Amino acid sequence: MPTTINDSLITHCNETGFTKRNVEAICRIGKTSKVKSSAGRGYIGEKGIGFKSVFKVASTVWISSCEYSFKFEKERPLGMITPIWEQLPEDQLSKDAPEGGTSMRLQLSHDCDRRRLREEMTSFDPNILIFLRTLEQITLTVTDSNGYSKRVLRRVREPNAIKILENDKEIFHYATFTHSVPIMPYEPKREGITQSEILLAFPVQDTPSLPTAHQVYAFLPIRSYGFNVRT
Repeated sequence: MPTTINDSLITHCNETGFTKRNVEAICRIGKTSKVKSSAGRGYIGEKGIGFKSVFKVASTVWISSCEYSFKFEKERPLGMITPIWEQLPEDQLSKDAPEGGTSMRLQLSHDCDRRRLREEMTSFDPNILIFLRTLEQITLTVTDSNGYSKRVLRRVREPNAIKILENDKEIFHYATFTHSVPIMPYEPKREGITQSEILLAFPVQDTPSLPTAHQVYAFLPIRSYGFNVRT
């Protein structure tokens, strides 16, 4: 649940929380604890979208997860990989913070484009939920001088179909088709990854519409390749 407020970006996630291995991985460069899985499938971390990318907008990052609570400071020598054990600032804690989950607070840096960050938050693409395996719902809250906004986006799975709801109202309906690739060629960057899954999602509408281009996703959107879909 990402929230922007008072020059901060706050996230809460009801995951199982950090283990010692997770903490060690987040304190390293180019390492992740998400590359391999027992099913032989990859994760987003394998694509190089790592935790350190938060320092593009943040100067300090606090993390609170299970029994671990620490921060990273960008301006300190080796500050992005050397944790300082410290509690998450109490004034930033939300009553919605999950017990046993993970909370993060990003103190936005002086050169962070706050207007662009707000636009990214308010224009978040709900279709990302289609291609993420475990994330079912995301709540986006923005509080600043321009006012207050809140979006609750949720994915509903049905047989061969997915619906996307915003604030409990259906905004997208897709017919889905899945194809499994059981034997993947060896790739050193994807050690242990032996299979992959291709998901096609076609929009379902009551009335025909002109063809529109749709994104291609590898968990997260890559780009539009000009594939037009007529519904």
